[in-house]
Amino acid sequence: KGVQHVAYWTESFDADLARAQAAGLNVCMGGEVGDNGRFVYFEDDSGLPGTTIELSEVAGPKGRLFRMIHDASHGWDGAQPVRPFPELSQL
Repeated sequence: KGVQHVAYWTESFDADLARAQAAGLNVCMGGEVGDNGRFVYFEDDSGLPGTTIELSEVAGPKGRLFRMIHDASHGWDGAQPVRPFPELSQL
């Protein structure tokens, strides 16, 4: 039992990453999605299998996509749970 994936969205990636590492979190992998879309996953020592904590930069095209998802969630009634996903290169 437990949480599978928690993502923290940030516009201050470098500062938040430094704060997480200073608090003892260790990066196990990371990458970049488009321009200004860095992300890292931290090692999990909770003892709960499959738990993932992510720090995700929300700037550039990835940030615009995440804002679109956030905006679409307001007033959503549960209809159309699967929707087309735009290409980051077109945002």
